[in-house]
Amino acid sequence: SVYEIFAPGRQRVEISAEQSRGRFETYAQNSPTAVAWFDERGIIVAWNEAAAALFGHDLTVGVGRSVETLVAARDRNTVRDLIARAVVAGSVDGLSMPEGISGLRKDGSEFLLGLSLFCWKDEGRLTFNAHLHDATGRLQKRAELHRLAYTDLLTGLSNRMGFYRRMEDALLHQPDAMVLMIDLDGFKEVNDKLGHLTGDKILYEIARRLMDIAAPQDAVSRNSVY
Repeated sequence: SVYEIFAPGRQRVEISAEQSRGRFETYAQNSPTAVAWFDERGIIVAWNEAAAALFGHDLTVGVGRSVETLVAARDRNTVRDLIARAVVAGSVDGLSMPEGISGLRKDGSEFLLGLSLFCWKDEGRLTFNAHLHDATGRLQKRAELHRLAYTDLLTGLSNRMGFYRRMEDALLHQPDAMVLMIDLDGFKEVNDKLGHLTGDKILYEIARRLMDIAAPQDAVSRNSVY
C-alpha cells in the first residue's frame, strides 16, 4: 500500500501513538470537530471519528499514514512546506495557514479543506494538532453574499456598488474605457399609472436587451437609488 512506511518508522509511530493516546482520548476522541495529531514527519499519530468520517475512512486506518495523503496531490508540497517551516521555527506562531487546499476523500472526491493548526513540543519534538473541516459550503455562502452585494436583484445587473468597483478597475487597467449613462424619462408615470409590477417588468426587459447587445468585455449596471 502507498501508505505503508518503513518498519523502524512504524515502530516509532506506534510508540508515539501509545504515548499520545491517553491525552488524545481525553482531549479529542469524542469531539464533533475533526481532529488529527501528527508528528514532524507528517505521520498521523491519532485522529478521531469525525476526522475519519470527513475523509471517508475507517477510524483504524489513520495512525501511521501520512497527513499528505489527505490532500490533493497538487497541494502536498504546500502541506509539506508548512510542516517544515513550523519544525524549523519550533512553532506555528506567525505562520499563515494556506488557503485553497483541497481535501481528498477515500473515493477520490475533493472538497475545500479548512485547516487550523497548533503544535507543542514533546520530548524535544513537535506534535501537531490539526482541526479540520469541509469549508466548501462556507466558501459558497461567502461567494453568494459577495454576488448579492454587487447585484441588482430586480434585473440581475450590477448595482451601484458593482458599477463603482468596475469603474475603479477600469481606471487602473483600461484607461480608454468609456461610460454611457442612460436615463428613462417619465418612468415614474409608468409606475403611477400602470403599477410597480408593470414598471419592474419594463426594467427587466430593458436590462435583458442591453445585455443582449453588450460585448463580452462590457459591463451593464442599474444605478438606481431605490
